[in-house]
Amino acid sequence: KFLGTAAIYGAALDGLTITFNLDAHLELIGASALAGNNVTQLSLPTVKHIGAGAFANNTKMTQITFHPNSTFSSVGPYAFASCTKLGAISIPNNVTTIGEYAFDKCTSLASVSFGEGSKLQAIGGYAFNGNSTLKNFTMPENVDTVLDYAFEKCTALTTVTLSKRLATINARVFGTSPISNIDVPEGNPYLKDIDGVVYDIAET
Repeated sequence: KFLGTAAIYGAALDGLTITFNLDAHLELIGASALAGNNVTQLSLPTVKHIGAGAFANNTKMTQITFHPNSTFSSVGPYAFASCTKLGAISIPNNVTTIGEYAFDKCTSLASVSFGEGSKLQAIGGYAFNGNSTLKNFTMPENVDTVLDYAFEKCTALTTVTLSKRLATINARVFGTSPISNIDVPEGNPYLKDIDGVVYDIAET
């Protein structure tokens, strides 16, 4: 049921694909449990918890697949930090928080997707810091908190679509990223966009 803290840390599992049976009883992946390896692909069962840095520094990982019925509510801090070849990730619907530095320096991450029923509410500071491939990002509709520098140094990021529940957005959220267009979806009672620039509802 448990893959404990640093369980397979730095084991140099060069080029391996790790696949768990869909009915495997793995509930908890501890801090740094699979960090610092050379796993290329990973397919997980219905886990309930992912610890800080659980998959960090897997510099050859190109793909990770979560079971659609996974119940973990948080992508922990540094969970995928420096997974420099990870090209895409689909966040399970039960996740409510993406922790600080969760995808820090994931330089190949071109796609971050969410299901239609996503429960995501908060994106932590520096969560996507240093990403040089991501061009656009759409926040699920329940997001109400985005901390400073969440998208710092995302050198290709130009378009962001905010959520319906976000009441305020600080310029520091995007840091030095070259944002040229921010869209506010219809139904947001707090913000509006005019020509890609965000204002509060009173246009101040």
